[in-house]
Amino acid sequence: MNIGSDAIGWRRKRDEAPDLANDVKRGVGMACTMQGSGIAGIDWASAFLKMNEDGSFHLQVGASDVGAGADTVLVWGLDREGNQILRSMDKIGYKPTPIAAWGLAGNLGELAGPLANGVRVMQTFSWMGEMDAKTKAIWEKIQKKFGLKDPVELKMGSGTANAYDATFILAQAIEKAGAYDWNKVREALYKVEHTGLVATYRPAFDASNPERQDAILPQFYRLTAWHDGKLLPIAQTPYGASQ
Repeated sequence: MNIGSDAIGWRRKRDEAPDLANDVKRGVGMACTMQGSGIAGIDWASAFLKMNEDGSFHLQVGASDVGAGADTVLVWGLDREGNQILRSMDKIGYKPTPIAAWGLAGNLGELAGPLANGVRVMQTFSWMGEMDAKTKAIWEKIQKKFGLKDPVELKMGSGTANAYDATFILAQAIEKAGAYDWNKVREALYKVEHTGLVATYRPAFDASNPERQDAILPQFYRLTAWHDGKLLPIAQTPYGASQ
């Protein structure tokens, strides 16, 4: 600001400005604007990030509300960021219910410890807890091939299940197309039907509906929650009764 005021001679012009008697004056200066969160001029938001002596970070994010308070926090980030958010909220005694997408489905329980308990994560699949016969059979193959002892070692299990189904859907499309020609495979994808781990695809994609280009429909998503270091279907946790 000082550099800008010197460049336009602001101090000199202010001293030389006539003392106008009326309310209309001509000024020379710099204008600053701010985009408010929510309702401009009424709402506000701020963020404060502090690095602690132990190398951890303390993140405080504040925003005004209408007085009702915030019982739920929507988190869009990965496990490391989620860990810092949880630790920051704990330091100020703020205990809302965090709800996140699959980004907090990796090792949040390991990073945040008990602070992760109750964090809800929306996923398309979970290998944790009780398994049906099909899931158990596939898990045993994964376990044998990669030497895993517990499903908790299968990081981002939702993505693993998605990829498993996608492999079968794509293989069927290539078979129907009769070639590795992308245009033919693309058209064949609209004809594929498959009963997978994540969903029942009838069909996987709908050529007549622009909104049906995602094979996994909303009804196949499921809510999970972190508890004692494991990300379980919420019905298998102490938090299920509150849903």
